[in-house]
Amino acid sequence: MKKTLFLMTLILSCAACAPKQENTPQEPLIYNDSPVLAYVNNQPITQKDFDKAANNLDDAFKNFAYTKMGKANFLSFLISEKLLLEDAKTRGINLTKEYQAEVATLEEAQKDALKTAKNFALRKHLLETLAQDGTLNVTEDEIKEYHKKYPYEITIRQLIINDSQKAANVMKEMRNVRTVSRFSDFARQYSDEPLLRKSGGEMHPFIPGEYLPQIEVPAATSKLMEVQGFFTTPQGNHIIMKTAETRLTYNNAKDRIKLILENQKLDNYLNSLNKKYNISIVKEEGNENE
Repeated sequence: MKKTLFLMTLILSCAACAPKQENTPQEPLIYNDSPVLAYVNNQPITQKDFDKAANNLDDAFKNFAYTKMGKANFLSFLISEKLLLEDAKTRGINLTKEYQAEVATLEEAQKDALKTAKNFALRKHLLETLAQDGTLNVTEDEIKEYHKKYPYEITIRQLIINDSQKAANVMKEMRNVRTVSRFSDFARQYSDEPLLRKSGGEMHPFIPGEYLPQIEVPAATSKLMEVQGFFTTPQGNHIIMKTAETRLTYNNAKDRIKLILENQKLDNYLNSLNKKYNISIVKEEGNENE
C-alpha cells in the first residue's frame, strides 16, 4: 500500500513538473506494430511500453492509469524516466566502469535465474508426462489397499545426536523414561537438532511412508511411552518415544496416501534412472568420514 502511494505521488509529481508536449504528430505513428504515444529525443514510447509498465502496478493504480487523467499522468511519468535515461547516456554514465560492473552482475544473475526457471519448467513437464503415461499414476484401489495396511498415524517425540557414543550414553540414561515431559527434558538437553531441542522433541504425526523407514518401523512396533533407540540415519542417531497412535478414516487419509504412493513410484523411477545414466560422486581428499 505504501509502495503504491509513493509511486502515485511520484507520478503526479512528474506530471506536474514534466515539460509540455507538443501535439504535432511525429512520423512514424506506429513503431513495432504499436501506436506511438510520445517521443523523447527521437526515441518512441509506444502503447506496448505503456502497457508493460502499467502491468507492474498494483491493480487499483493500474485501473487509474487507464483513466483519461491517469493515462496522461502515467505517460508524463514514463517521459520523465526516459529523459533521465537519455541524460545519463549523454553524460556517458553508461560507459563508466562502475555502471558496467553492475550491469555485468545483473546479467549474470539473470542468466542464473533463467537457467533455474528453465530447469524447473523442464522437470515439471517431465512429471506431467510421467503422470499421463501412467508411470506415477495412483489408482483408488492402490490407495484403499495401502489404507487397509496402514489405517493409522503415529506421533513420536525424538532427539537426534550426531555422535554415536554420546547417543549410546544418553540412551542408557533414558531407559526408564516413561513420560512425555521427562523425554522432552532430555531432548532439550541433548538433541543436536536445533528445532527438536527447542520443541522438546515434538514431531508432526505421520502415516507410515511419510517419514524415515528406519524410524517408522520401530515406532510402529513399539509400545506407547516406550523409549526406543538409537537408530542411525543420514540425519544422525535417533532416540524416539511413541506418544500416540490414531486410527484414520479412509476419507481423512486418502490424499496423504496418494502422495505417499506417488513419491514411492517416483523413487522407483529415479532408481531406474540410476541404472540408465552414469553417476559418480567425487570424494573430498582427506575426509576420513567419506
